[in-house]
Amino acid sequence: MKHHIVAIGISKHKNSNANLNYAEKDASDFFTLFKNNISDIGYNKLLVDSEATLSEIKTALGKELIDQINSEDAFFFYYSGHGATVEDPKDNKSALNYLVPFDATNDIANSCISVEDIKSIFENLPSKANIIFVDSCFSGAITKNSKNFPLPNKKEIKNIKSFSNTVVGNGSISITACKEDEISIEDPEYKNGLFTYYLLEELQKQRKDNDFSAIEIFGPIAQHVTERAKTNWSTTQTPTLLGKLEGDLKLPVFKTNPPLKPDTIEYQKNPELEKMNFTIPIIDLTSEEKDKLINQTINFVINNNIDISVGSVVFERMCHKLFHKTRA
Repeated sequence: MKHHIVAIGISKHKNSNANLNYAEKDASDFFTLFKNNISDIGYNKLLVDSEATLSEIKTALGKELIDQINSEDAFFFYYSGHGATVEDPKDNKSALNYLVPFDATNDIANSCISVEDIKSIFENLPSKANIIFVDSCFSGAITKNSKNFPLPNKKEIKNIKSFSNTVVGNGSISITACKEDEISIEDPEYKNGLFTYYLLEELQKQRKDNDFSAIEIFGPIAQHVTERAKTNWSTTQTPTLLGKLEGDLKLPVFKTNPPLKPDTIEYQKNPELEKMNFTIPIIDLTSEEKDKLINQTINFVINNNIDISVGSVVFERMCHKLFHKTRA
């Protein structure tokens, strides 16, 4: 069984008036956490900001994806960005929810991805388990820190085909950040969408077993989002879940790299570096020279964008470079 993922996050838009703060980070955080914790990754695509055009999104969800998915696989689709609701071009008595790409225009029906488009895609997937996460809002309410695309006023339509009331395919569930008449909040304190923050937190929660049912994350997420939206934002945001998986989709307990502390540095050994012997130079330095060397070392790390993430060999490589820099 393979797990496939397409994650989309759009903070910067061609229309700069529509820019958001954390949607790109939402998608990047989710995608990175997913890839770092799932061993059997198949098709995977991350599209952020200007990469997430209408054509690129359709391509990412097109033939290449379908060709790589088998009947026993699972597919995860994640979207963080603006949502919009406008009249269905095929039925003027109905409206559709739309996901808004980087290059969207006010002609939403022809420049965005509708819930019907997503439904058609997921109905053609052979995988037995598909999960859609949508951190967006479709209420039409334009407020600070919300994810609704700025549009001219539209007539009110009661019959709305939304991501929270449309079953997108067999063996598929949709988990949305809010109901169709609510706003989805970007939280400056958390530096994520409110829904995404608790999604990431729930995936990384300590558990008794090594794996857990994908469905069980929804309850705690909904509770935390609802409570914080009410307490900190004086508004209502209610995550929704719709659909049914075929069988029980299990996920491993997700783990993220802890903050690096000078007294608890742990890193993966690099066999090639372990075999190398380095002579330790004896350097007699004055206090001023030591201060200068420390500053040069700090600048070297910063200017070379050295990533000292736990769990990688990059830290050893950094030490290797620093050694030669110091000796020089």
